[in-house]
Amino acid sequence: MKNVRIGTKVVSVVLLLAVIAIGAVGFAVYSLSDVGATYSHLVNGTAKETLAIARANRFVQSTRADLFTIIAETDPAELEKLTGALDQNKAKFHEFIDAAKAAVPEDAAKFDPLAAEYDRIFDFIKQAGALGLVNRNDEAIKLVHDEVRVPLSKLTVDLLAVAEASVKVQDEESTAASDQTSRAITLSLVVIGVGMVVGIGLALFVARAGIVGPIAAMTRAMQDLAGGNKETVIPATDHKDEVGTMAKTLQVFKDNMLE
Repeated sequence: MKNVRIGTKVVSVVLLLAVIAIGAVGFAVYSLSDVGATYSHLVNGTAKETLAIARANRFVQSTRADLFTIIAETDPAELEKLTGALDQNKAKFHEFIDAAKAAVPEDAAKFDPLAAEYDRIFDFIKQAGALGLVNRNDEAIKLVHDEVRVPLSKLTVDLLAVAEASVKVQDEESTAASDQTSRAITLSLVVIGVGMVVGIGLALFVARAGIVGPIAAMTRAMQDLAGGNKETVIPATDHKDEVGTMAKTLQVFKDNMLE
């Protein structure tokens, strides 16, 4: 350190603190980016899957409701309005099933049997709806009773079970994300704190040992010489920095005084 110029020491201290600060901030950003990825998966994955399942189940209920409306309605004009309702429900059901599969691709396989069962039941629903549109309601009701009512209720239960499982996963992921956030913040604060303590400690050491201490020793030697103490030992004469230059100059004064 005695061979490094004071300006270089000061710049080195500033650079050291800057590197520590940048490193600490970089670590914090990296940690929080992982947290961001976790929340992104939660929001764009599991949460979307849960919402899509709920919406798909809603169109299962709409299919049931529109079918019974068709069977109960006798006005030809109103029946005409209901002609495409069942097909619209089917299209929407599959739209949201596809959305659930896209949200969490690894869960896609569990939706295929549900969609296949809906399509199987829908064939009977279409038949019952066609009977209802021509007011053959007794036949439609019998077909619903025999082929639609129980399977459709079971499909609703199965969809609810899948939705509840998705909600459970969502809750678990949310808790894990919160814990990860807390750990990342705590660890970042620790890293920043330790880095700043080490940086400031090194800065103080360099300032005291490399700048303040030698200059203070030089000042005392100058005061001793000014007081007539010819036995004063000039410090830092072996330094190659500005303090060393001052020491050599002061040594010349001392030698001249002795001479």
